[in-house]
Amino acid sequence: MSGDRWYRCIRCGHVGSEVGHDEGQEEARVCVCCGSFEIESCPAPRFMAAAEIEARRWKMRAELLSALIKRAGACGALPDGYVTQASRVMAGTA
Repeated sequence: MSGDRWYRCIRCGHVGSEVGHDEGQEEARVCVCCGSFEIESCPAPRFMAAAEIEARRWKMRAELLSALIKRAGACGALPDGYVTQASRVMAGTA
């Protein structure tokens, strides 16, 4: 199986994209975790999509926070030193 196809082991429940081959029988695919022949194709795990959604949410929050700090600095509600320091923290250089 290639990396874009996933399988689930019926015996141990392991989900993966790599399968082992039983020695001497190249066509006999086995679970890499328990060695069971009882594997079935399945869709890719949902944690990948969930992680991408969460990353987008954090990016949106960071962009909103950055815009808020810039507006506060521009209108004088936040001293320049704090704006500079906040920009460094958001950039990861502080």
